[in-house]
Amino acid sequence: IAVVALENIFWPRYTHWRLVVVFIFGLVHGLGFASALSSLHLPTTSLLFGLLGFNVGVEGGQLAIISLALITTFGLRNAKTYRNFVVIPGSLIIAAMGLFWMAQRAGWIGSSPS
Repeated sequence: IAVVALENIFWPRYTHWRLVVVFIFGLVHGLGFASALSSLHLPTTSLLFGLLGFNVGVEGGQLAIISLALITTFGLRNAKTYRNFVVIPGSLIIAAMGLFWMAQRAGWIGSSPS
């Protein structure tokens, strides 16, 4: 996520490899969640419904955020203004959050000293 957010800042033109990065991240993320659910040793039906419910919830949340962003930025018709006031600040926030979560999960920050 941080890589794609930084790409938004430093390479303003869309690149096709971004789809590959997003697809791979989504696949790994989904497999991680599936393996976490499978470690609970749920019956196959419960596992299937759990995965389906999770995916529907994630997609619904994404659609809600995209809808809110569209409504909020609808009046920004100038591409340069949109880039300066939405794309760059938003990408900086997303990159910072992604790097923070990566560092936190890697144990680089947020763990108490032993």
